[in-house]
Amino acid sequence: KMAWVQPTSDRPRAGNVYLIRGWIGIFSYGMNRLGEKLNTVGVRASVFQENQWDDLADAIERQYRRVKNPEPLILIGHSFGADDTLRISERLEASGIRVDLIITLDPVTPTEVPANVKRVCNIYQSNGSWDKVPAFRGVPLKAVDPARTQLLNMDIRKDRTDLDRKSVV
Repeated sequence: KMAWVQPTSDRPRAGNVYLIRGWIGIFSYGMNRLGEKLNTVGVRASVFQENQWDDLADAIERQYRRVKNPEPLILIGHSFGADDTLRISERLEASGIRVDLIITLDPVTPTEVPANVKRVCNIYQSNGSWDKVPAFRGVPLKAVDPARTQLLNMDIRKDRTDLDRKSVV
């Protein structure tokens, strides 16, 4: 699967999206559907398991550092896979590689967003008293350098109750 990592795409400046499922992929099947939808509209998207983040970081670093003007680099992750998007970005920052966009869905134990990330959209669900248990909630993110990184934190339980499945049922 690491052969999927490319700094160019089939369409001009369409970008490449790397999606990372959560811990052992149990609750992250939506990442597969999202990847399929992105590919359908012409954006190259590849889905990886959470335990592949280290190999994915190495592959992105190897492919992207050789290209002067690569396609936009987009990382999307769910749960522990969301945390991994930040770990990958930290690794890429050390090599001078910019990440154009990260979308995190319910990160649980994230590091801060490194300064090489241009934009972040973090969608999460706080979970009241369960917020003490990392696997049962999402959290807001913080940027190392807020002047360089556009960061949007959205708690759907407070900010977008129209997206909360409990309010729809």
